[in-house]
Amino acid sequence: MPEPKIKLCIIAPAGSGKSTVARLISERAQERGLSCAVIKLAEPLYDIQAKFYDTARISIGRYQQNHRLLESIADHLRSIDKWSLANHFKERYLATEADIVINDDLRDLDIDWPVLQELGFSVLYVEASEIIRHTRLQGRGDLEVSATSKLDAIIKRIPVNFTIDNSSESLEELIETVDELFDTYLSAYECLS
Repeated sequence: MPEPKIKLCIIAPAGSGKSTVARLISERAQERGLSCAVIKLAEPLYDIQAKFYDTARISIGRYQQNHRLLESIADHLRSIDKWSLANHFKERYLATEADIVINDDLRDLDIDWPVLQELGFSVLYVEASEIIRHTRLQGRGDLEVSATSKLDAIIKRIPVNFTIDNSSESLEELIETVDELFDTYLSAYECLS
């Protein structure tokens, strides 16, 4: 199976717009005839979180987040097998046929980040003010909201290739920024190919 051409890891504190940026990049890729897959490291955590809520007989959306529960599940899962999330990710990555692969939920520096580095991922950091992030988190329907996380300090230690500012409330501004980034990144990649 051919390896994806472009591999991009989007990092930022919760509410910065990682998923929105991933969606916009995916749309730009499709407009250019490129396939794009978003592969989440935390996919197994969402499965386990869903079981918690099923047991409690509470219905939730697939990617609704209880931040504290997800962090706790990740900590406990890593205590059983520190490579479990990275191995799940790598299996899904190796199975994809997409031209572009995006990861938008890297939160671990010691295990997950080295795996993404080994696979050749570039890193995009999305900046946003704490006020904007808090407002977004309140509006997205997460089950338990945390504008700050113990993981925020970890992601700040990951070396970054690109940075964009998403502190504006204007989606149009973000679209312009993502368009510029996509054109620059794709051009740079094509020069190296």
